[in-house]
Amino acid sequence: MDKEKIIQPHARGEYDKLNDCYEGLAQKVTDSLNETEIGIYSDCFLLHARNLIDFLCNKEKKDYFKCPKCKLHISRGYTPDDVVASDFFCDKNPPSKKTDILTEAEYDRINKQLSHITRARLKGQINFFDERKLFESIFNNIKDELKNFDQKINQEYDSLKARDLRIIDRES
Repeated sequence: MDKEKIIQPHARGEYDKLNDCYEGLAQKVTDSLNETEIGIYSDCFLLHARNLIDFLCNKEKKDYFKCPKCKLHISRGYTPDDVVASDFFCDKNPPSKKTDILTEAEYDRINKQLSHITRARLKGQINFFDERKLFESIFNNIKDELKNFDQKINQEYDSLKARDLRIIDRES
């Protein structure tokens, strides 16, 4: 696996999009965004947050089962080609626990929010306007965990390689 090709466009890209959504919401929610626009920004933020949480925390290993009705193989968790943070370290331990970033209940709410066709989504959508503190907490906790990832990268790799693999601290 060419780790730089994974980090630079993908993990850094996810963080940049998360940051853009967060800043856009924080700045524009007081301006002229309507309810639909806030919903779009909120969903976009939550999507990138979930992607980074799954990267940092190693989703559950995928289990496959065959649907008795349609005979399709359905899977849950991550596939062998998914890249997770522990792929970058010899010990293969995830650098973060999901509970370092948010509670299981909050993670489940994000999944329901992003699964658009659910009964649960009808009651209690998550949007920035109503739950600004939750968004702030998710954003700050992900940023802290990405900084921890960068520190672990610094310990694992020589300085030139580490510079190419860090997600937040890209300069030093």
